[in-house]
Amino acid sequence: MIDSSDILNARILIVDDQAANVRDLKRMLAAAGYTSIAATMDSRTVCKLHRRNRYDIVLLDLQMPNLDGFQIMQGLLEPEADDLLPILLIAPKPSDKMRALQAGAKDFISHPFDQAEVLTRVHNMLEMRMLHVAAKNYGEFLEQMVDERTATLRDSEELFRQAVEACPSGMVMTDHDGKMVMVNTETERLFGYRRDELLGQPIEILVPSGLRHRHAQHRANFACRPEERRVGGSRELSGLRKDGTEFPVEIGINPIQTGEELLVLSVVVDISERKRIERLKDEFVSTVSHELRTPLTSISGSLGLLVGGGAGKLPQTAERLLTIAQANSQRLVRLLNDILDIEKIESGKLAFDLEKIAIRPLIAQAIESIRGFAEGYGVRVRLEAGSDSADVRADSYRLLQVITNLLSNAIKFSPRGQKVTVAIQGDPDTVRISVRDYGPGIPQDFKPRVFEKFAQADTSDARHKGGTGLGLSIVREIVTRMGGQVDFEDAPGGGTIFRVTLPGWKREAAREAGLATEAHGAPLALRKAQLRRSGSRAARGAKAAI
Repeated sequence: MIDSSDILNARILIVDDQAANVRDLKRMLAAAGYTSIAATMDSRTVCKLHRRNRYDIVLLDLQMPNLDGFQIMQGLLEPEADDLLPILLIAPKPSDKMRALQAGAKDFISHPFDQAEVLTRVHNMLEMRMLHVAAKNYGEFLEQMVDERTATLRDSEELFRQAVEACPSGMVMTDHDGKMVMVNTETERLFGYRRDELLGQPIEILVPSGLRHRHAQHRANFACRPEERRVGGSRELSGLRKDGTEFPVEIGINPIQTGEELLVLSVVVDISERKRIERLKDEFVSTVSHELRTPLTSISGSLGLLVGGGAGKLPQTAERLLTIAQANSQRLVRLLNDILDIEKIESGKLAFDLEKIAIRPLIAQAIESIRGFAEGYGVRVRLEAGSDSADVRADSYRLLQVITNLLSNAIKFSPRGQKVTVAIQGDPDTVRISVRDYGPGIPQDFKPRVFEKFAQADTSDARHKGGTGLGLSIVREIVTRMGGQVDFEDAPGGGTIFRVTLPGWKREAAREAGLATEAHGAPLALRKAQLRRSGSRAARGAKAAI
């Protein structure tokens, strides 16, 4: 929208060799509020004045001496090929009107001048001029915006290209037919092809022949339900190089919607080195298990026999040294057992046998098994009388290890003469086992790391107590695999309470019964057996704590 003040501030030039005409036009325009009015009676100066002042409208008399109005119009309009300069002719002859319009004039005013006619025509032509200028400026602005956006897009595309090329993983983009439309340098290196050998080819050429049909089915299924996912995390996939060799890979796939076409970006990671390290780790674990744990267990047992008098009465000095040796050998056995258990958890090899367990007798068994250890620290362990008698769905051996681990930690950090208490709270859905000590508590800065592997509080007292720093990490993994949770809090009056929450048997039995009913009439006993096997498989990777 053009503001009226913009029109009144427009630059106006009057070109007429009649002084009376110039005077009358200036008076009319000034009376209407126009502020920038210039005039000349010399036809030779018109173009020069316009080049200097860039007028918004020219009122021109065709009957000028030296240069007539047509020559003046030609000089004014030639530089304005992409602009609009309104020229309003002053009282042209009827015979000149058509020629003037063809030459570029926009309108006419008659003589003698009618003020209303003059002001109306001047206003309309100036409004037309300013609308044209505004449109032109906006067009230039849009063009500049487009240029800037294009440059930004070009920069982004170049940045994206460089990022794709610099990516340490292979990147392959395929269209809806599974043909490769983009690959990066790492893909060329991984598979041994040149880029021009891959573009336009089906991605199945990178898959071993025996897997191509299955891969095509997976691709079709993905097209129906595209979602970001990682492939190969739980099963080994293979890539096929140009030379025919296969290598293990892990693939992440991401759908990219462009208009109506679905593209798929695949990120390919060569996991040959990871597999090699896993083999080395397996070999190391096997060595630890067979070449270290067995001899250490034998040594520890033999030392125990000697300390217990199995070879007769020993000198006091020898007995003291053997006692130290036995304690250290037992510590090494515990460390090796923890390392092996962590490996089983991470590799998914720790199987569970989930069944109905009466929790109170199991707690009593754990307390009895650790009583001698507690007496060595001068600590009493007891089960609170008000504890519930509840059933849980768990692996009895693994759960016993969890409770024994929590009890041993509580005992080690309890002052001599204190006690450790165990409480059981049950309802139809969950059972909570609480182990409380009356020790110094867990330092505030260590609390976020309590369940991390090899985590130990950085205090002289904590270091003096010994341990591998793996026990609580193993506890958490075991409890999680059994569908439970473990947490802790500061105890009122000092000390710490560790809580293990497990699914109650009634809830799990009801859930299994419901699943059995859904299984198209499958017998309940059969369905329970299936659930137990699946639960055991899901639990692989859990960890025996002690």
